[in-house]
Amino acid sequence: MTNYCYWEMFFGCTSLRRSPALPATTLAHSCYSSMFAGCASLTETPELPATALADGCYAKMFKNCTSLTQAPALPVTTLAVGCYSNMFQGCTSLTQAPELPVTTLAIWCYSSMFSDCTSLTQAPALPATTLAGYCYDGMFSGCTSLTQAPELPATTLADICYAEMFKNCTSLTQAPALPATTLAEYCYSSMFAGCTSLTQAPALPATTLTESCYHDMFSNCTSLTKAPELPATTLAESCYNVMFENCTSLTKAPALPATTLTESCYAGMFADCTSLTKAPELPATTLAKLCYYYMFSGCTTLSQINVSFGGWPDDGYTSNWVKDVAPAGIFICPKDLPLEYGESRIPKGWTVKYR
Repeated sequence: MTNYCYWEMFFGCTSLRRSPALPATTLAHSCYSSMFAGCASLTETPELPATALADGCYAKMFKNCTSLTQAPALPVTTLAVGCYSNMFQGCTSLTQAPELPVTTLAIWCYSSMFSDCTSLTQAPALPATTLAGYCYDGMFSGCTSLTQAPELPATTLADICYAEMFKNCTSLTQAPALPATTLAEYCYSSMFAGCTSLTQAPALPATTLTESCYHDMFSNCTSLTKAPELPATTLAESCYNVMFENCTSLTKAPALPATTLTESCYAGMFADCTSLTKAPELPATTLAKLCYYYMFSGCTTLSQINVSFGGWPDDGYTSNWVKDVAPAGIFICPKDLPLEYGESRIPKGWTVKYR
């Protein structure tokens, strides 16, 4: 077997119903990549006996095989870069996923593996405790029938490891526990974005954050009524960026105890949270570039904000942060804060009270 040997061999063969036997146990780079992609009539898959994989070996192998209802067994114990990425993406009739027993992952190994498998109701167990970059990225995104997420036991994360993992899983009502206290860049980015049935968020115990770690994590979770506690006091660039954007049922914001801010740390964090009436207290006395950018924009019932900073910096630090909030409310601030009004300052029509 050589690199790319069967790549796209039956690509788009929409009348193919059965696949040939594939007895190879030693694989090569991208050997079966996209081999049956777009075979919309394929109902039966070959056995895949290999136990050691090669980079990209099964990537997109059955992508958009819309008649496939069951996946083949995957008995491997050692993974490779991108080995299963997009393997069953768009298999809209797939109802059962294979077991995935490996505990040490590889970069991109499960990335988008079951993305848009709209008939999949149950995810396989994911026992891995050693993660890798992009390992679960988009793994179940668009699985609109998935009602329960697997346990995720890892306590040390990798860059982008869970990004978009359950994005747009509109039937998911509860998130798995996330015990990690050591985070990585973009680790939870968009993880539950668009999960419109999610009513409960997991605890987030980390106290030291990383760049964009919670970026877009719960955006458009329109049934979420309560946010998790956010105990972190050491922030990172864009760490909470648009974290709860358009969570229209969210009625209470979590406390934000950090006093030292970072660039874009809270940008758009609660934008379009139309049920939020009171902002969390903002104890920082010194702002960072774009730190409050669009933070409460579109919060149409928000009527109380309490800040500790004593000046209005330039360069968009608070650009549009109170755009379209309630027409009347209370703005609590230090006496030395200049009384400037508008969408990027104190909301027009609000009463100012000094600390």
